[in-house]
Amino acid sequence: MKKNTLQKTVALALTGAMAMTALTGCGGSEEAANTTTDTKTETAAADTKTDAPAADTKAEEAPKAETEAEAAPAVAGIEGWEPFAENVTLQIPVYDRGDSGNGCSDVENNYWTNWVQENFGNKYNVTVEYVGITRSDVMTDYSLLAAAQDLPTICAEYDYDKLATWQADGYLQPYDIETFKQVAPTYWANMEANGLTGYTQLGGDDYLLLGQRPYGNTNYAFVTWYREDWLKEAGFTEYPQTQTELNELYLKLIENGHQ
Repeated sequence: MKKNTLQKTVALALTGAMAMTALTGCGGSEEAANTTTDTKTETAAADTKTDAPAADTKAEEAPKAETEAEAAPAVAGIEGWEPFAENVTLQIPVYDRGDSGNGCSDVENNYWTNWVQENFGNKYNVTVEYVGITRSDVMTDYSLLAAAQDLPTICAEYDYDKLATWQADGYLQPYDIETFKQVAPTYWANMEANGLTGYTQLGGDDYLLLGQRPYGNTNYAFVTWYREDWLKEAGFTEYPQTQTELNELYLKLIENGHQ
């Protein structure tokens, strides 16, 4: 298998293997972008960090595998792969939200990045590197990487308009959907289940992989814990149902020495 094809294919394998971790491991509170699918989209960028196109150049189309056997392993999924003879480096973008104390303060080196390397990278002779992307200034970070010809293997974002801009500026390369289905059947099945397979194309070529936000359709539920004896002491038979009643309860609690 050609080197470029190897790197693209293993990039797809990693996407399938770590997709859910990547999408949920360090989630923040930012609202999803204005897309019709409310999804995060991942797409293969340049071949390697040294081959990535500059912002003003067009990426060449990814070379096609010469045979079906070369395109994908005989066994579907990551279990069909053997370790690469030569080490392959993958660069994965991760949002840097400037948080601290949440286990992801160092977005490029933390429990989860080490877990992926130990359980995936070491097993298949892959070095997985992470590129911190400033969450509040995504486009600037990617444009600087493109100008330096240092784009990561995968570009990830929520906004469809940003993805279209990257494709128009030559940051991205198309990929072979049939190969991806073979490498990451579970990920593709999830796309099918969520009705996302119709959104892979830009300009007639397949560039995008979409992942459903795991909490996108979940209503937040809050639980309030309170001292029932204090409530009764304040003259209430049940927990307040309005803000006015709640304010009255707070005043009574203060009067009764519960601060």
